[in-house]
Amino acid sequence: MRLSFLFLLFSFAPFLGTQTYAGEAIIYQDELIVSATGIPTPLHETGTRVDIITAQDLTRQQITHLGDALRTTGINIAQSGGVGTQSNVFLRGLAGRYTNLIIDGISFFDVGANQVVWNDVLTQGLGRIEVVRGSHGVLYGSNAVAGVVVADTRIGGATNIILEGEGGSFATWRSTVSASGTINSSVANSDYGFSLGYFNTAGISAAEENSGNGEEDGHSNFTTRGRIKTTLTDTLTLEVAGYSAVGNTEYDSGFPLADSSNEEDFTRFAARLGIDYAGEIWAHKLAVQHYDSDVEESDNIRKRGSRKSASTRINYEGSLVASLIGDNNIRLAWGADHISNRFENTTQNFSGDPSFVAHDNETYGLYGIGHFTPLEGLAITAAARYDEHELFDGHATWRLSAAYRFNNRLTLRGLYATGYRAPSLFELFADNFGNRDLKPEESQSREIGVDVNLTPHITTSLTAFNIKVDDLIGYDPTTFQNVQIRGRTHSQGLEVAINGKWRTIEAKFNLAYSDSRQPNASGVGADIRGVRVPRWQTHITLDYTPNDKISLGASLHHARDTTDIGNIKLDDYYLLGVRVRYQLTPSFSIYARGENLLDDDYQVVKGYGTAGSSGTLGFRLAF
Repeated sequence: MRLSFLFLLFSFAPFLGTQTYAGEAIIYQDELIVSATGIPTPLHETGTRVDIITAQDLTRQQITHLGDALRTTGINIAQSGGVGTQSNVFLRGLAGRYTNLIIDGISFFDVGANQVVWNDVLTQGLGRIEVVRGSHGVLYGSNAVAGVVVADTRIGGATNIILEGEGGSFATWRSTVSASGTINSSVANSDYGFSLGYFNTAGISAAEENSGNGEEDGHSNFTTRGRIKTTLTDTLTLEVAGYSAVGNTEYDSGFPLADSSNEEDFTRFAARLGIDYAGEIWAHKLAVQHYDSDVEESDNIRKRGSRKSASTRINYEGSLVASLIGDNNIRLAWGADHISNRFENTTQNFSGDPSFVAHDNETYGLYGIGHFTPLEGLAITAAARYDEHELFDGHATWRLSAAYRFNNRLTLRGLYATGYRAPSLFELFADNFGNRDLKPEESQSREIGVDVNLTPHITTSLTAFNIKVDDLIGYDPTTFQNVQIRGRTHSQGLEVAINGKWRTIEAKFNLAYSDSRQPNASGVGADIRGVRVPRWQTHITLDYTPNDKISLGASLHHARDTTDIGNIKLDDYYLLGVRVRYQLTPSFSIYARGENLLDDDYQVVKGYGTAGSSGTLGFRLAF
C-alpha cells in the first residue's frame, strides 16, 4: 500500500471539524503527559499518537495481563501457546525488541530475552498505561523504535484497599490485594501504592491440540509491586519503586513441535530510587534503577540450562520552563545516563555439550530536548541524543515533531526521527544463536496524523506511519543463527481510532493496517513479508452502564492476512468476548466474562495452540 494519498488526504484536514454544533459547549481539556516528550506537555502538543488506558478501563474490561490491555489499542500479540508462554508485541509491524516497557520509571527490557518479557506482566495495581507510538529513542533508548509503553502504579488520594478473586476455565484462578493512599505527618507527606497478586492456571497444550498434543502446559505467577513518593520539602521529593515476579511456565518445543515436559522457573526483580528537585522554573532529577531476570530451564529428566540478565541505569535529568518569547513557553530538558548490561547463559549446544557464556557491556548517553510554542496553536519539539557504546563506538540520533491546533476541534501533527540499535548481548553471544559479527541497525521513522473532536464526546484519530530499518538483525531459519539482513526493511501503515461516549454507552474502535517487508535472510530472492504481523487488525469495545448497579460490555477482535516463517499463511480469526458486573453493595461487586465465545480455532504462531471458549467468575471488594 502506497501512503502518498494519505498525505494528500491530510492536506485537506484544516477544512474538517470546524463546524460548531448549536447548543453544545465545545470543551477540549488536554491533560499534561510526560511520556511523549520528557517534559510535562499538553497531549495535543506532543506531535505523536498516544493511547491512554486508565485503571477504570482495566477494571471495566476485566483485564488481568498487560498484553490484553495493549491488544485493545490495535497492537498484535503473538504468543507461543496459552497464558504465560513466550509473547511478542508487534507495534507498527515491528517485533517486540523495538518496543520498550517502562513501569514506575524502570525499563523492563530484558537483555537475556532480547525483548521485554511481556508474558508475565500483570496489570494489578496499575493506575495508568500510556502507549506512545513512534520512535522515541532519545528518551527511552535504542529499543523504542516502534514505540514505548509507560505504566505507573496507582498512588495517593484517599485510602483505598481492593481485594479481588476469580476462577474459571482451564483450572484458572487469580487473587489480588492492592492499596493506595496518603500518609501525612509533621515531617513529610507520602503517597503510596502497592499490590500483591497470584495467578495460576493448568492451561492448554502449548503445541496445537489438533495435531495430537493433549498435555496441558500450566503457568503460575506471584507478582508484587509498589511505589511510594515522599514530599520532603516544598521543592524536594524522594521516590522508591519495586517489583518482583516469581513463577513457573510449562511449554512445548522440538522439531517437529510436539508435547514435551519443558518448563522454566523465573524470578524477575526491579527497583528504582529517585530524588527530584522542582523549583519555580528549574527541575532536577537523579535516579538509579535496576532490573534482573533469572530463568532456570528443565525437563522431567534434567536441568537444561539457565539464563540470567541484569541492567542498571544511573541517570540525571534537568529541565527549565520559561516564557522567553512573549507569552509563549519554552521548555528545555537535558540529561545524561550510564547503562550497564550483563548476560549469562548456561545451556546445551546443538551437539549436546554443556556451554556457558557470560558477557557485559556499558553505554554512556547525553541528550537534550526543546519544546517551543512560537505561534498560537503551534508546538514544536526537537530532541537529540548521543550514545557512546563500549562495543560499537558513538552514534547520534535525533527527533523532530510538530503539532498545530487549528481550533478546539482539530490538531495536525507530524514526526520524523532517526534511530540506532546496537546488537543486544543475546544477539551477539547466545549459545547456538549468537553472532559476534553483527553491527548496529539504523532507522528512520515518519508519521503524520490528524485528531478531530467531532463532538465534545466523540474523538477521532488518523495516523499514517513509515519506518525504515537498515541492516536489520534477524533470524535465519536455515542456519538457526542471528544474522545481519543486508538491505532495507520497510514497515508502513495506517492507524484509525474512534472513541465515543453517549449517555450510558461508551465505544472504542481501533483499526491498524500494516505492510511490513524485509529482505530475505538468505540474501537472495525478493523481499518477504514480516512474520506474525496481520495486514489488517480491528478491535472494538462497547460498554453499557444503565445505572450504578449493573454494567455490560462486549469486545470483538479481528486479525486478517497474517503469515509466519516460511511464508505460511495463518487463518484469519474473530475473538468475541462479553462481560457483566453487578454492584451488590457500594463496596462489593461480582462479575463474569466469556472469551472467544465463537470458539474460533486459530493460531498466532504456527504450530502453537490458542484457548477455545472460556468463562470466568469473580468478585471485587473495595473499601
